[in-house]
Amino acid sequence: MAALTNRIIKETQRMAAEPTPGIVARPHEDNVRFFDVQLSGPDGSPYAGGVFHVELFLPSEYPMSPPKVRFLTKIYHPNIDRLGRICLDILKDKWSPALGIRAVLLSVQALLSAPNPDDPLPLDVAEHWRSDEAGAIAQENSPPRVRAANAAMWTPYHDRPEWADVTPLTQDDGPAPVVQIQYTPRFQEVMDYLRAIIQKGEISERALALTEDAIDCNSANYTIWAYRRVVLDGLRAEMQKELEFTENIITDTPKNYQVWYHRQWVVERLHDGSAELAFTQRMIEADSKNYHAWAHRQWAVATFGLWDHELVALEALIEADPRNNSAWNQRWFVVRSTCRLDEPALLAREVQYAQRYIQQAPNNESPWSYLRGLFSSKGVGSFARCPELEAWARQLSVRFPLCVHAVALLVDMAAQSRSPAALEQALTDCDGLAEGLDPIRAKYWRHKRMALLEPLLARALAARPKQDSGSSS
Repeated sequence: MAALTNRIIKETQRMAAEPTPGIVARPHEDNVRFFDVQLSGPDGSPYAGGVFHVELFLPSEYPMSPPKVRFLTKIYHPNIDRLGRICLDILKDKWSPALGIRAVLLSVQALLSAPNPDDPLPLDVAEHWRSDEAGAIAQENSPPRVRAANAAMWTPYHDRPEWADVTPLTQDDGPAPVVQIQYTPRFQEVMDYLRAIIQKGEISERALALTEDAIDCNSANYTIWAYRRVVLDGLRAEMQKELEFTENIITDTPKNYQVWYHRQWVVERLHDGSAELAFTQRMIEADSKNYHAWAHRQWAVATFGLWDHELVALEALIEADPRNNSAWNQRWFVVRSTCRLDEPALLAREVQYAQRYIQQAPNNESPWSYLRGLFSSKGVGSFARCPELEAWARQLSVRFPLCVHAVALLVDMAAQSRSPAALEQALTDCDGLAEGLDPIRAKYWRHKRMALLEPLLARALAARPKQDSGSSS
């Protein structure tokens, strides 16, 4: 450990004695493994004129393992994602102990001069860069207010005069913590001050700004968001501005439950969900399977009655990707909420809609699940409402003999109808599924077969002539 510490000290001293243009790296006074770094955007690059705050940490295995480096300043770059993680070979498999902190920072700075969309981290940014480089560069330079706020090096709270009256409250890990988390110095100080103002119950603009700083450190922390709501209520803050704040956070961390819940809270106080369809549409375009975006959309549609154009929007999404199970689920939600499926015309419309996509790709499970839902207990409850469905499914199973879903639907229809002919055929279908079509679920199909046998056996027993009770033995 001593030799490792000596190396870090020597590297730190060399960087101080021989500063590199455009790079300022300062070790934290409490832990020399943490460095606060400022990188200047190289001249002639899309990032010229910008100053970027970067965090560098030397793990205990250093120099045998590479440093951990992350951008804290938001940046639109094909090799740097929304969490600030960097796609750079020397930080992964091309690392060598012969390299050092200076070489790493020079390489990161060089990455700003030469973005490489062919080795991307955020795929959407890389695609934007490839298809419209000028537009991508404009995107990076579009929010000067945000970039200016992020550009300055972060100032510790103990050096801020306006916080001099607050005594930070450190985290109590007990007298002998077994595995103590190595928080970054910034995170530790922000949380220490946050605990102090929560203990005081302070409601102020500075408390609100502190929660924003804490969210920037850890946007998934429940306590931070809960206290931010208390402060916003106490200040009677402008909710439209808070709505914009949540959009920025969700764009950076789209699968963070805490911020989605917070946005719902904000929209409720605005009493206006009109912006939510367009907002969730943008989030879904970035990730069509984002559960939080779909759940929020369902909530907004149901709460504010935004049903009018929802089916049209969903048809476009399903047309673009018929395997998007989330879009099918949303259609089911809308249809169940707004239509009477017991009306023959509406039921026929939805059956035909599912059949159209099944015929395009018979092994696509999503429209099959939708079709089954129509006849479930939450739908019309009985396949008998659509008698022509059985012949259609049988024909499809003949045309596409490897289609598990068609045969499985026929088995379910037989189980519901309980007619002897259908049950006899279903026993054969279960054998085919278990032994060939769907061997992974063979046990399930054998179990299903036994369940189908019960009504047949009961019928056979009932049909047996009863023995004359008066006959001699």
